[in-house]
Amino acid sequence: MGSAGVTTVSCLNCDRPTACVSKETAPTMSRCEPGVEPRGPSVELDANHHAGSGDGSPLVDEGCGIETAVKTFCGSGIGADQIHEVLKSGVGDRNTPAALESLSVLSALNDLTVQAVMLELRRLDAKVKLMLEERIHLERLAFEDTLTGLPNRRHLERTAKGVLAELSNSGAPISLAFIDVDRFKQINDSFSHAVGDRVLQVLAGLFRSHIRDIDTACRLAGDEFVILFSDADTRTSQRAWSRVAMAIAEFDWNAIAPGLSVTVSAGIARARTGDDLEILMKRSDGAMYAAKRRRLPVR
Repeated sequence: MGSAGVTTVSCLNCDRPTACVSKETAPTMSRCEPGVEPRGPSVELDANHHAGSGDGSPLVDEGCGIETAVKTFCGSGIGADQIHEVLKSGVGDRNTPAALESLSVLSALNDLTVQAVMLELRRLDAKVKLMLEERIHLERLAFEDTLTGLPNRRHLERTAKGVLAELSNSGAPISLAFIDVDRFKQINDSFSHAVGDRVLQVLAGLFRSHIRDIDTACRLAGDEFVILFSDADTRTSQRAWSRVAMAIAEFDWNAIAPGLSVTVSAGIARARTGDDLEILMKRSDGAMYAAKRRRLPVR
């Protein structure tokens, strides 16, 4: 206590001791030394005030106000309105450090939220990739023969539908070869089913290697195969098949099993306007059996 009626206090806006008249001071306001306007809660942090963290280091540099704090914390993803509200509340309560600490907590929570979202996005991305891989695998199972890796009958039906439609639209010639392995049951009985499976796999590889890119070789079932020759009349398909037949004849079947010999019979039919796959296969199948009866495999 100083002179009568005068009390020495610390000003709320600075560190200087100030003589204020206690009797004239309003309960909620301190009047500073003469000529100085009393200051109430402000939206700007005083240049001589700065907030500090628990260890004494400032969260916001000395001399910066609310707008600077807004810029500091906006980068963390906290909304500017939210920053203003927290800071103004802290300044009004003369508890700026607590306000800035609240913003730090919000910033940390926002970082955790972003990390959680990114983790979830990565998890969903991995799940989508797995689903796509499973879909591809299921499609392969649906349209591919598991033993030989050739397209199966379902794939042939889908492909032939489009090719035969093109025949109706443009008149592009199409032929189909129906192929059967001679004495295949005897091969299984004499050399084992494992050798029989290997024969089918080798034949599939020879088909793939010696047909054109626009042609399609498929395994129907057992020892039956077909080759769909696109844009090929009877003469063109005969030449294309001759290359495959030559590769089969020249293959060293003894390398699979000593004494093994493999021949095939094939019948080729050209598609006619209005044919569907079943009709075309029936004609080529009849030509194949005719060749087998004559024991003259198509070469």
